Amino acid sequence: MSKKQIKFTIAEFAKLNNINKRTLQYYDNIGLFSPITKGQNNYRYYNWNQILELNYILMLRELGMSIKEIKKYIKLPTSDNFQKLTQKKIPEINNEIKRLQKIKEELKYKKNILTECSNITNSTIEIKECEEEYLLIANSNMTNYSLEDIYNYLQKTANTKKQILGYGSFIDWNKILHQDYDYDGIFTCIKSFEKSPNLFVKEKGKYLCAYYKGSWTDLPKFYNKIIEYTQKKNITLTGNVYEIGLNDFIICPPNDYITKITIKVKDN
Repeated sequence: MSKKQIKFTIAEFAKLNNINKRTLQYYDNIGLFSPITKGQNNYRYYNWNQILELNYILMLRELGMSIKEIKKYIKLPTSDNFQKLTQKKIPEINNEIKRLQKIKEELKYKKNILTECSNITNSTIEIKECEEEYLLIANSNMTNYSLEDIYNYLQKTANTKKQILGYGSFIDWNKILHQDYDYDGIFTCIKSFEKSPNLFVKEKGKYLCAYYKGSWTDLPKFYNKIIEYTQKKNITLTGNVYEIGLNDFIICPPNDYITKITIKVKDN
């Protein structure tokens, strides 16, 4: 049997190409792609040569081309038209790969964060060496922030080309010592350096790192524990207190919130 003699019913052709039968019927109805072989019973069949043609149409659909664009293109499938198509679509594909890679890296980061959170059973305090971090800062006393201000800031930082690691707030350590909990601003933590007037480089070095599990409303009580810890260990803290939610991207009860707090340890 030659390839020309091989023919498929619509159900067989749909199964062969892993496509819904109704999609083939739709393509037939609009004149995009139809069976070309007619049997003795006047029933129409697809033939072997149409497999490649269908795959080509499905590829163009995957590239985001509309039915109208595909119909226009396959009427004049010249080498020049194909070159124009590739020149347009290859950059779009590269941009889509970059976008998906960014999403993949973000998911991997959040997966690691959740693994870290699973190891936190109680509120813990420790001294650690921390690497340099990059923060996009919105300075101002938080009491002066409206919801619109915060929304506009988040919209602006969402447009960064860098991977966003999380959102947080900061407050001067001296305020904590005087039980003043009016925050000084908010920040977006990004993965790498970005030239921006709002960029602040949080320097590497020794930090007090505390992990608090519980509602944010109870954070002031936890700061009392941090003060007691510094007195017991005879260490001095300086600069800003940085708070960032580790698991605020998932839906969980307030008592399961985990906040990471970092404060620079002053050199003796």
